[in-house]
Amino acid sequence: QWRVDAASVDLYAQDTPRHTVLGFVRALERKRYDVVLRFVPEAHKDGLDVAKLKKSWEGDDKEEMEQVLVALEQALPSAAIEETGDRATLAYGAGTMLLVREKGSWKIEDFD
Repeated sequence: QWRVDAASVDLYAQDTPRHTVLGFVRALERKRYDVVLRFVPEAHKDGLDVAKLKKSWEGDDKEEMEQVLVALEQALPSAAIEETGDRATLAYGAGTMLLVREKGSWKIEDFD
């Protein structure tokens, strides 16, 4: 009988830019704003919490945020991620996601 050790599967890995974006998308799909917060760089966390993230993604800007999520989902399978040192970029839809590596983990610095 085969079993999968769930501890060995990290659905929200941040070891590579691609894994970071995949984890970010998974967290948003599952409305795991506590996990989404882990993808925010330290410089942007001041005053940010789970309630504010939820309001951003489910409040007045919900439609715009859903479009971002759909564009990311569509781009991910074939998207080229350009990595230069501790920075990376991913073009998706009409936007670009900027990632930064902090203390060995990739974080999402900005997306438009």
